[in-house]
Amino acid sequence: MTNSDNRLTGRLMFGNDPVLQAAWLYYQSGLSQTEVADMMGISRVTVVKYLQTARENGVVHISLDMARYSRIDMALSLKKKFNLTNVLVVPDSPVAEAPAAGKTWHRRPGCILVRCLKTGMCSAWPGDGQFTIWRSV
Repeated sequence: MTNSDNRLTGRLMFGNDPVLQAAWLYYQSGLSQTEVADMMGISRVTVVKYLQTARENGVVHISLDMARYSRIDMALSLKKKFNLTNVLVVPDSPVAEAPAAGKTWHRRPGCILVRCLKTGMCSAWPGDGQFTIWRSV
């Protein structure tokens, strides 16, 4: 079977709908945009447009696990409210995020706090198991 035969079979399988085919190959089969383009015999730019169309037409729904993003939302709110340059909100437990990935989130903030205090860039006040950190300007 030639590449053109494979493309024809693929098109027929997806009802001759290239948007549906590109979305399936990219999101479900896990192919890269370049691989989808090669398989479909189109440019990568066209694949990007097909994927955008799939999202806009409700063929694909992308959602975020908001529990994982709540710290970011909180940090952005604090940054805006207090006109801060940088904000780091730390999870309340070492396993709060991505334990399977082996990430040690509970160690990183400690390192940042030590560096911040050593350089005099901020001050800290411990209370209720949390640190309130600020920087005088």
